[in-house]
Amino acid sequence: MRKVASISGIEGGAAVVTPDFIEKLKQVLQTSGVPQADVSYVVASWWTQDQVPEIQNEDQYQEYLRRWHALNAAAGGSEPPNFTRSREGMYLDSLGARLIDWEEKAAAAHANKKKERQ
Repeated sequence: MRKVASISGIEGGAAVVTPDFIEKLKQVLQTSGVPQADVSYVVASWWTQDQVPEIQNEDQYQEYLRRWHALNAAAGGSEPPNFTRSREGMYLDSLGARLIDWEEKAAAAHANKKKERQ
């Protein structure tokens, strides 16, 4: 699940997730007939994403990668259907999202350096 710009707006190009936004999102989902289990999952996933800080350096990237592999291995290859809705599943997804963000930024920085040399 990817984060979108919040109702409260964008600050410095980053999405701002506030408690008010989470509450409004919850109300919209509930009044739209979304099952309560799905509402709980969506609301929890927003909080979980914010609990995993952005990667700041290569050492932190390697630590997140190690955690992601360890948690993924612990989940097993079969991944029961309710795993993705568990705290561990949401944490695994959040780690994965941060890893992807870092990898995309690193690739863009590498491409920019390559262009500068030409």
